[in-house]
Amino acid sequence: MRSFPCSFVRSRVGAMAVAALWCATAPASVLLRNGFDGPQLDGAWQVDVSPGNTVEVREGKLHVRAAMNTFAHVERPLNQDCVTVSALMQPSVPSGVSWSCGVVLYWAPSAWCQLSIIDFQGGQYYTVEAGGGRPHETYLAQCDRSQPHRLRIELGRDCVRYLTRTASEAEWTTQRVVRRPLGCEGAPTLLILGKGYGSTDPQYGQPDLDNDYADHGPVIESWFEEVDVEPTAPDRLKLQLAELAPAGDVMGETILAEPGDPTYERVAAVYPPMRHMREAVGVKWHPDEVGVTETGALELGTAVVGGQPMPVTGVLTIGADQVPFGSGPDRPTKRLLDGHLPVVEAEWSHEGVTYEETVLGYSEGFSPDAPLFAYVKLEATTNGQAREVPVSFAVSPASLPVVTTSTVLKVSPGEKALWGLRIPCPLKAGALIEDICACEVDAYTLRTRRFWEAEYAGGMQIDVPDARLTDGYRAWLAYSAINVDKVDGFYEAHDGSGFYEAVFGYSAARYAWALDLYGHHDDAAALLACLRNRQTPDGLLDWNFGLTDTGAYLCALAVHYETTGDAGWLLEHAPSAVSACDWITRHRAESRDEGPLVAGLISHRSYCDYLPPVYGYLHNCYCCVGMERIAKALRAVGRTEDARRIGSEAAAYRRDILASMRAATITRDGRRIIPMEPDTQRLLKDSGYESRDYYGLVASTLLECGLPAPGSRDERLIEGFLRECGGIQMGVSEFVGGIDHAYGYGYLWNQLVAGRPERYLLGLYASLAYGMTRETFSSVECTQLKSGENALTLPHTYSNTQQLFMLRTMLVRDEGNTLILCSGVPRPWLANGKRIEVEGAETAFGTVSFEVRSRVNQGEVSVSLTPPTRQAPKAIVLHLRHPQAKRIAEVTVNGRRWNGYDAETVTLSDVDRPCRIVVTFGR
Repeated sequence: MRSFPCSFVRSRVGAMAVAALWCATAPASVLLRNGFDGPQLDGAWQVDVSPGNTVEVREGKLHVRAAMNTFAHVERPLNQDCVTVSALMQPSVPSGVSWSCGVVLYWAPSAWCQLSIIDFQGGQYYTVEAGGGRPHETYLAQCDRSQPHRLRIELGRDCVRYLTRTASEAEWTTQRVVRRPLGCEGAPTLLILGKGYGSTDPQYGQPDLDNDYADHGPVIESWFEEVDVEPTAPDRLKLQLAELAPAGDVMGETILAEPGDPTYERVAAVYPPMRHMREAVGVKWHPDEVGVTETGALELGTAVVGGQPMPVTGVLTIGADQVPFGSGPDRPTKRLLDGHLPVVEAEWSHEGVTYEETVLGYSEGFSPDAPLFAYVKLEATTNGQAREVPVSFAVSPASLPVVTTSTVLKVSPGEKALWGLRIPCPLKAGALIEDICACEVDAYTLRTRRFWEAEYAGGMQIDVPDARLTDGYRAWLAYSAINVDKVDGFYEAHDGSGFYEAVFGYSAARYAWALDLYGHHDDAAALLACLRNRQTPDGLLDWNFGLTDTGAYLCALAVHYETTGDAGWLLEHAPSAVSACDWITRHRAESRDEGPLVAGLISHRSYCDYLPPVYGYLHNCYCCVGMERIAKALRAVGRTEDARRIGSEAAAYRRDILASMRAATITRDGRRIIPMEPDTQRLLKDSGYESRDYYGLVASTLLECGLPAPGSRDERLIEGFLRECGGIQMGVSEFVGGIDHAYGYGYLWNQLVAGRPERYLLGLYASLAYGMTRETFSSVECTQLKSGENALTLPHTYSNTQQLFMLRTMLVRDEGNTLILCSGVPRPWLANGKRIEVEGAETAFGTVSFEVRSRVNQGEVSVSLTPPTRQAPKAIVLHLRHPQAKRIAEVTVNGRRWNGYDAETVTLSDVDRPCRIVVTFGR
C-alpha cells in the first residue's frame, strides 16, 4: 500500500517537471542538494510506506519509522545516467538485513543497486545488486551502527562503486566495485532513500521496492540528514580492471602455493574465528533441547506470554547487581565434556572470582518420550579474599510466571563453592526451577557421559593424529542426534534446534546416508522410515527442499542395503523405491518433445530457497543417480524386472542430462559455462555470470552425486568455473561474501578423486576453522570470513553431515569395484611415531578396518589391514603420502615382496583376510 501526505499527491509527470525545474536552477555541477531542513519535503519526493509506517521531515532530518522488515522510503525521479549519490544516514538499531535502510538507485522491480548498513557484528556495510534475477548480497566491512555514516553510490558507464565514511572522516573508503549488473543499463529511473525489497519472485514483485516480508519485526527508526546527487567525475566513469576484486580463491591459492600440505594452523591464521557460539544439549531424538548461547544463557523453548509465543531464556546472575553470567567484553571460554560429549562447560571471571557453568540435558532413561530437564552446575573459585556472592537464575520474559530460585555462594581461597539447578524444558508458565545439590548434577553428568560413550562405542571408530577430528566427528554425531525429533512415532531429522525446526528431505537423506557409512544402521533405518512416511501415494518425496529429496532418498535406500546387505529390509522398502522411480519416469515423459535443452528433464522445485519449478540439473542428476543405484540394489535382491526397467530408464535419463548440458553450455568472455538451469540460466544470471552465491552452492552439491562423472568434460567445466570465478573461497563454497562450507563437499570430493589432496585438505581445514566453533565443534551454515560474523544456525545438521562425509572420504571411499584408503591423509600424519586407526568403516564391500603406524625415521610405515569380506573388491588402493614426499621403494605383504605399488600408493588384489603391509621408502 502507498500513502502520501495530501499536499504531495500529484502525477508522476508533474513530479518530474518540478524536479527538472529545480535542477535547472541549481549549480551545474550539482543535480540535487537536499538537507531536509525545510518544513516539509521538496515536492519531487514521493513517499511510499507500508501501512503503519511513516516517513517525515522533523528537526532537519528525514525520519523513517517502520517495522523492520517492511518498506518505507521516499523516492524521486532521476532519469540521468552516470551520477554519484551521497547521503548522511543514521541506521536504526536493530537494522535488519534485506530491508535495511539505505540508498538505492532503481531501474526496475528486479534491477537496482543498494548500499546500506545491517546488524551483523554491531554494524556492517552491505550492498545489493539486482540485475533481473535474485538480488546479489555482499557483506562488507564492519562499522558502528550507533553512529551516523555517509554512504555513496558512484555510477560509471560500466561500473558501480560503493564508498563509505563516518560522519567525522574526511576521506571516502571504497568498499566494493562491480561491473554494472544486467538490467541496470542506462539512466536509473528513481533515487530511493529508505527501506524496501524486490525480486523476480512474485511474492516481492511490486514496483519501487514496495514489498514486505511475512514477519514484519519490531518498529525501528532511521534518519537521513542530507542527500547530494551530482554527475560522476569524468575520471571515474570507466572501470579500471585493477579495481575489481580477483574472482578466484586468492588466499586459498596463496596457501596452496606454499611448500607442503595446507595445515590447520596455517589456514586458521588467515581470518578470525566465528564470533557467535551456540551449542545444543539434550537427549537423542527428544523433541525438546536446550540451547546454550555464546554468553552461557540457556534457551528454554517458547511460551505464550500475553497471548503471543515468545522465546524463553534463562541466565545465571552474579552479585547484588545481578550481572548476567558471561556478559561484558570477554565472552566465556567454552568446551565440551571430555572434548566431545554434549555437555557444555563455560568459564568466566568477574570481580576476582572465576565461575564455571556446566549445562546438560536429561530425561528419565534418556527417553525421547519423557520430560526433558536442563541440569546446571555453577562452580566458583577465587585466589583472592573470601567473599559471599549472591547468585540467582533470571528468566526472560520477566512476565512469565515461573518459580525461580537464588542462593549465596561462600567463596573461599582454595575451595569450590557450588550450586545446582534443575530446570524444566521447555519452560512454561507455572514451572518450578529447583535448587538442587551440585553433586546431583554431577551424577546426571556421569549418566550422560555413559550414555553418549555407549552411542559412540558402536559403528566406525576413528583415531587420527588430529584431536580436532577425533573429537569433532563424535560431537557432530551427538549434535545431529539432538536435532532429531520424535514426532508421532517417527524420527524427523530437523536441520536445527531452536532454528530450522523443519525437515529438508535432501539433508535428512544425506544424514541417513552418513549414519550408514559410520555403521549406525538402526538409526539410519529409522530416519529412512520417516522419509518413506512423507512420500506421497504417487511416489514423490518433496519435503521442504525440492525434487532433490526424491533422488537423495533413493541413494540413501541403496546405501543402506549396500552397507548392511539386508535383503529383507530392501524388499520391504522396494515398493516405495519403485514408486519414486515410476514418478520420475512419468514426469520425464512430459518434456520429451520440449527441445534439446530440456528433453527428458523434469521441471520441479530444485532447491529450497528457489520455490518456482525449473528444469534444473541438481534435482535431475540426483534423481538419475538415485535410479541407477536403486536399480543395482533391486537386482541384487531378486527384483530383476523392476531393476531392468528402472536401470534402462536411468541410462536414458543420463543420456538426456548430458545432451542437455552440451546444448546448454554457453561461452562468455572466452569461458565455457554450464548453467545449473539450462533454459532460464537463472542462477547464473543472479550471480552476475560468476560462480558465486547460489550458483556455487548448487553446482558443488551437484558434483557430489557423481553426475557428470569426475574427469568428464562437463565436470571439468563446472569445477574450473567454481574454482576460478568466485564460487570457492578458502577451498569451500562462497556465499554472499563469506562461505557456506557444507555445500563445498561435492567440489572437495571431486578434488580428491582427481588426485588433488592438497585442495581437499584446504577445504577440510577451512571447514574446521571457519565453519564451526573451534572449541565445541558446533557447525554453522554461513560465516563472513573477514569479520568472523556468522549466522546463528548452529549446530546445523546438514553441516554436521557433510563434515562426517569429509572425514570419512579422506580415510575410506569405495569407487566402483575399488576400495581406496587414506587418499586424503595429510603428509604430517605419517611423521615418525604417528598412528592412524580406523575400525569398522562400512563400505559397499563390507566392513574394513586398518591401522597405519609410522616409523619413517627408520624408513618404513606398517599397515595392519582387515579387509571387507561380504564382497571382495577388485582392488584395494592404499595411499601413503610420506612427510617429505619420498617415493615407495619396497613393499611386503605378510613378509612376502609385493610389486603392486607406485610412488605413493600400494594396490592390493585378492585380499580376503587380515594382512600386514610394510612399506619402505627411498632416500
